[in-house]
Amino acid sequence: MPACYAFRDRALRRWSSDHLRLEDMGDTRLLAVFDYRGSSCSNDAFDMIFEVTLESVNGRRRIVSSRLRLHRETAALDTMCAFGQAGSLFKAEIDSCRPLEGRWLEDALEWEAEVEPAGCLCEPTYRNHKWRIVLQTIHYRLENPHDDTA
Repeated sequence: MPACYAFRDRALRRWSSDHLRLEDMGDTRLLAVFDYRGSSCSNDAFDMIFEVTLESVNGRRRIVSSRLRLHRETAALDTMCAFGQAGSLFKAEIDSCRPLEGRWLEDALEWEAEVEPAGCLCEPTYRNHKWRIVLQTIHYRLENPHDDTA
């Protein structure tokens, strides 16, 4: 049965070729690095890096670890309304957002988290939307390794 993604094939192809790097870690693990450009509440652009470590187990991929980090944290976080309200607690909330860790990568296709498309990271639904893009793009790339056309 073909995979059912929350995003259009064209978008997944483009994200896969333009934003995703896969690095073989020399054992059963694979590091997926997804570069994402977002915008703060005051519409200032910033770059995020999503890192997901996958482990191959009997032909399936388990999400071993995941994390989100910002290229230049101070400038980007300072311009978000949630940082103004919560400061370091907001940073801790971002750091703790690691959906589907310990689960199979294909679970990302059925993940029913509340999502809302927004450029910033202020709300959990905004972060969920970005993680959904990242995890489904990784799955797409691994299922379509030779599809490099955008």
